[in-house]
Order: sequence, then structure tokens, then C-alpha cells
Amino acid sequence: MSSLPRSLILSTARCHLRFPECNLAPEILKHVTDERFPRDLPWALAKSLDDISDRLTQIHEKWDEGSAFCLAATANSDGRYLGLMTVTSTEPDVWAIAYTILPSEWRRGYATECARCTMNFGFERLMARRIWAGAASWNASSRRVAEKLGMRRFRSNPRGYQIEGRWIPTEDYQITADEWSHNKRLHDNP
Repeated sequence: MSSLPRSLILSTARCHLRFPECNLAPEILKHVTDERFPRDLPWALAKSLDDISDRLTQIHEKWDEGSAFCLAATANSDGRYLGLMTVTSTEPDVWAIAYTILPSEWRRGYATECARCTMNFGFERLMARRIWAGAASWNASSRRVAEKLGMRRFRSNPRGYQIEGRWIPTEDYQITADEWSHNKRLHDNP
């Protein structure tokens, strides 16, 4: 996959999703150090602005390589930072999606709305044939978002991802391009 312009902006009814500029580092740090933010998520390892800056540098490199696209979600109404959406290439034509929303904005539908837009981007722009998500087994909210997106669980993975040497089990969900198109047609033409 080739790189996409950093000027890329995706829009939903309530949000814009765009390249995460370095000036967002303080907002991202507040997000991932919020006491409600789950400690068993990879972003929780970031404890300082330097950690966030290092992470953003890696994100920018992956964007330029075309191997992952992280998008910062901001509110259309006032531009406030809401969270991050990421799609990462895991094998040819297969992308993994990850999403995280500020704890103060939970239960307002932003994760589903922004992840739906990101998945649409994955299927239409990145030409994914399949998109999958690994939700930590303890994270019922993340699993619900995957289900609202039309994804179906395809495995329990005892080694979903690692945090400080510990394996975090995940429930893994997926949807194919054909399933996405079918679901989209149903929603667009009630």
C-alpha cells in the first residue's frame, strides 16, 4: 500500500478524522492517563509527553510507509479531541482496526460512528478484503462496538497482545468486504 496524503480528512455526522499532528500530544496524554482509561491497553504504557511524541513519530512513519493509518477524531462542533482510530495492515488485503475514545465521551456513540467511518475507509480506499478487531476479553464495550459494526466473532485468542510481558486475551471479530457492502446497502436503503 502506498502512502496517503497527511491532509486526508474523513467526516461523519459529528466528527472529523484526520492525521494526528504532534500538537495533539497533550490531549492524547490526558486521554491515556485518565484514571478511567484501561491499564491493559497499549496506549496506557505512555506516561509522559515524550512517550506520546515517540508514539506519534512511529505513527507518522507507518503512515508514510502505508502500513498503518491512525486518525485523530475531533468534534465537528468545536474541534475538541475525542479519540483515535487506527487501521493497520496485518497481511495482504487484511487490516486490523483499533479504536479508543476519551473516557469523558464514552456511551455517546462516538466509537461506533468513527470506527464505521474508518472501516468504510479501509474497504473503499485501502481495498481491504477483510477487517478484523481484537477486543480484550474483559472489554465488553469494545466487543459491543465490533458487533454494532456488523463484525462477527471468529475466535478467542489467549495471546491477543502483550502489555509489559503479559499476554492479554482477546475476542477477535471480523467482517469481509462483501459483508460490509451488503450491510451498507441495507442501511443506505431501508
